[in-house]
Amino acid sequence: MKLIEYLPEMYKDVLEVKEIMKVETIEITTYKELLSEIEAQMFIDTATWGLSLWEKSLSIEYNPELSYMERQGKIKSKLFGVGKVDDVLIRSIADSWTNGDVIVSMNSGNVGIEFTSYLGMPSNMDELRKTLRNMVPAHLKIMYKYASLLIRDIEGKMTLGELENTPLHKFTGGEEEWVQ
Repeated sequence: MKLIEYLPEMYKDVLEVKEIMKVETIEITTYKELLSEIEAQMFIDTATWGLSLWEKSLSIEYNPELSYMERQGKIKSKLFGVGKVDDVLIRSIADSWTNGDVIVSMNSGNVGIEFTSYLGMPSNMDELRKTLRNMVPAHLKIMYKYASLLIRDIEGKMTLGELENTPLHKFTGGEEEWVQ
């Protein structure tokens, strides 16, 4: 944006006016960038340095070991984790932590959480487990099932080169299983 373009023609050739407009254009551009950065802090998904403000307002202890994404998930789970504990609430919290698809089932004293779009165990599982354990009633057992590559998924479908380049945490040796 060049401010000089908004002035009448008679001012456009005045050296002092040109310099003032040049400096004002820089200042206004900087101001707009700062406003955009501040606005980003008002939304959990785009916040970076503003996460500490969210954490403080929600009484969440700051953990320097967590990434922005993990901290955002913790904030979301605290905000959305109020009310009756049901599969919808648990799914929204698990989704906010893993940014993936989660299937939640509740039956006979168990809560089953199945990760379907992420191979292996999500990196922030310890924090998610703590959050869910604090939210889900103590008499309910929480079971997790992680998506992984089984022999039936890769046999005849992946080349040796693809297999060599696939991290080990994405494989499971036998059948899919539920774990606590």
